[in-house]
Amino acid sequence: MSSVIDPVALEQQTSTADSHAQVAQLLENKVSLRDISGVNFHASKEFGGQLCHDIHGSLPYGLFAVPHGIVFSAPGVFLVRNLGFVKEQNYGNDNDKDLIKHLCTISTLGGGPNSRVAVPHVLSLVAACSYCFWHWMLDSLPKVILAESMGYTGSYLIPPELMTPWARESLRILGIESARVIEHTSNIVESEILYVPTYFSGFHAFKNLPLLKRFRTVVRETLGGEHRQEHPRRLFVPRKATAQARRIVNIEEVQALLSRFNFETIYFEDLPLREQLRLACQGAAIVSPHGSGMTHSLFMQESSLVIELFPFARRETCPCYEALMPLAKHRYHSFESMVDVQSDIEVDLEKLQQVLRSEL
Repeated sequence: MSSVIDPVALEQQTSTADSHAQVAQLLENKVSLRDISGVNFHASKEFGGQLCHDIHGSLPYGLFAVPHGIVFSAPGVFLVRNLGFVKEQNYGNDNDKDLIKHLCTISTLGGGPNSRVAVPHVLSLVAACSYCFWHWMLDSLPKVILAESMGYTGSYLIPPELMTPWARESLRILGIESARVIEHTSNIVESEILYVPTYFSGFHAFKNLPLLKRFRTVVRETLGGEHRQEHPRRLFVPRKATAQARRIVNIEEVQALLSRFNFETIYFEDLPLREQLRLACQGAAIVSPHGSGMTHSLFMQESSLVIELFPFARRETCPCYEALMPLAKHRYHSFESMVDVQSDIEVDLEKLQQVLRSEL
């Protein structure tokens, strides 16, 4: 079986078994962009040659420039024509079984005028997990920071499902004009030059602090005087009663306690992203359930107090925000729900009061 991939042939496969076998074989033959002739790697000078700890090994922060690169559908799977799949794929899961399943569905999407599109220079921000706010902020946007710091002036490829008001606003905050954004509406996007950032993830934040520090700095500097005020704010960011999970069942008691320490209750989902980030930049303390609201702790003032609330027996499985704390020298505490209330949280008020008294 050939290790050469033909996107059109893959689309036209009539047999699911044949398609599955072809993709599985190609995945076995994945190669690194580092080993492909004609691919140039441009290391960033912004980060002093520091290594980016990715899931495929350690590389300096930088961009691969791939001639005739191709991006497949929603997960942003990268390949090089006539060479097959590459290891440095912009994909949120290193599980080849999931990748096979997705790629085999491409053949069922059909052809038509929107099946393929060609663009000149493009950097894909499409990834399996980018539809989640946390992954967008900590997996995708740092790639923009890296590319812009290296002088990249090309386009960014984004799926239309991600073109939410907060995603658009986040790109504007980073200085990316709408003319540089291409919506990924086809099955296959081919480019003259495909730029692939060194792969990293927010889950590896503790290993990639230089780039995330730059991201934090850019946001705080962009908002400028918008986040400066005499008295830093203390934010309680719960989920609404209509949320599907991680609601605080004793929220009235928690609010009463926090109000004694001058916390204000904020529902970020009611605010545009710029206002969310402005409030975060003003913040010196935050109490919030594990989830998207905690992402804003990245932009708070240095040495802020961060208290993360977990459902019952969940803390050990989700250390992603704790990994960000060294970035701004935050003081971090985490609580698990006192009792198992499905995916919701009952806060230990006595413990919360002890922490607040010792830290504020």
